[in-house]
Amino acid sequence: MLLQGLKVVELATWIAAPGCAAIMADWGADVIKVESLGGDAIRTYYPESAETPGNPIFTMENRGKRGVALDIASPEGREGLLAILRDADVFITNVRPGALKRARLDYDALHAAFPRLIYASVSGVGLEGPDVDLPAFDITVFWTKSGVGRSHIPPDQEPFACRPGFGDHTTALATLSSVLAALHERHATGRGRLVECSLLRTAAYALGWDMATQLRFGEAPTTQPRHMRPHPISGIYFRTLDDRWITFVLKGPTCYPTLMKVLGHPELIDDPRYALPSTDLDIVREIRARVDSIVSDSQAAQDLKAWYNQLCKRPCFHDSYLQAFNEPSTRLIDTDGKGVERITATGVVVAGVEYPVDCIIYASGFEVGTDYTRRTGFDLTGVDGLKLSEAWADGMRSLHGLHVRGFPNAFFVQPTQGANLISNVPHNLTDSGRTIATVVAEAKRRGTTRVEVSQKAQDDWVALLLTGPGRMMMGSADCTPGYYNNEGQAMGPGAKYNVGYPYGASAYFRYIDGWRKSGTFEGLEFA
Repeated sequence: MLLQGLKVVELATWIAAPGCAAIMADWGADVIKVESLGGDAIRTYYPESAETPGNPIFTMENRGKRGVALDIASPEGREGLLAILRDADVFITNVRPGALKRARLDYDALHAAFPRLIYASVSGVGLEGPDVDLPAFDITVFWTKSGVGRSHIPPDQEPFACRPGFGDHTTALATLSSVLAALHERHATGRGRLVECSLLRTAAYALGWDMATQLRFGEAPTTQPRHMRPHPISGIYFRTLDDRWITFVLKGPTCYPTLMKVLGHPELIDDPRYALPSTDLDIVREIRARVDSIVSDSQAAQDLKAWYNQLCKRPCFHDSYLQAFNEPSTRLIDTDGKGVERITATGVVVAGVEYPVDCIIYASGFEVGTDYTRRTGFDLTGVDGLKLSEAWADGMRSLHGLHVRGFPNAFFVQPTQGANLISNVPHNLTDSGRTIATVVAEAKRRGTTRVEVSQKAQDDWVALLLTGPGRMMMGSADCTPGYYNNEGQAMGPGAKYNVGYPYGASAYFRYIDGWRKSGTFEGLEFA
């Protein structure tokens, strides 16, 4: 057995800490469970009786253990526990830190007496902070306080509870990992240590993708209502004809055509409603390979390789651009994505080093990433005196990138939150003009003088943009550093709204054409 010869003492109730000790017992450890004279509270679930012998929940969490009941608040009970601990390897407890301190059973007290003992503390929120001694349960901390529940429940549904022990068992495994790591360390040092695990910390790790997204973009999307999911099939449950449920996970763009053929619907393969966003990885690889084939200096070639998306704004390679870096008079200075620090009277400074130059050639371009009021010279005023800069203070909000709530009869001709097609800007403008003309014609047909997007339609559209893989026009920090993306640094929380239709420009043009032709003008209010 993996842990044969290891002695574990457990002073714990409920699930997380006992669950950790139970797995150690499964693996051969000698586990002694110490209960109060009143017993583990989990015994009250499905209590034993003559009619229903055995307690499945208590047995599940305490299988393979020996047990003893002690009143550790009394001198005799404490001495009894210390006697059990004298030759123990691991002590696992989820008693609240304050109670352990008062009983002189905290880590500092036991480490002084048993320096080889590994002390595993399992708690709700950890051993520091104002809430350390508050009671904590699976549903209150792992599911609710951490945000795990919010990430699972669509905003249009009433919150529901997790299954019993859902986060406790995850925390039990995390605690087990820390105990095993400490045992490994003790083989080298001969000394024990404190290891701690909490429901909140385990939940944060379970939400690792969401946490990373939150740190990168300032917001992590939660589970969305079915009609707002970024993909029409992958990760969505479908009811079958025999009243069961099935879900699919599409690993890549080649899976969807295969699935449609298997389901007997090949006609849906080219349906624009289910189009996947295109990838440019193959093209980027071609560009990188071309650099290697032309530039002789390996370091210069590495620095010249495109590590950003194909459609990021960057210098175009003409037939003699790369060859210029093979000339002895050409020197490449890599700014590591940080740009030039400053310009002096005699040169440019990069990473604290000044490089003397006789002439600086500035690349021309157009201004993006600044407030629209700077570029237009005025601020638009809407209903009740609301300024557009105020409405967009936290980021752009619109329907199709054309209509903004609070600004009736105003049409915003630009690519963002629409097709966001950056390779052919006039196409965006032409299509926007076609939509505006259609809306104005409909207002005239109805005899109305006011057209405005509804609040719900605008909110739903923005939510769709945020849940999909839409691409920022040129504000992504993943693009080559420049003035349009703050030299590759974070653009701020409002930048996440500078995206386009989640399924790409072509799909957007097909969508908006259908929207125009439907004649319903969904999302607009005519008055």
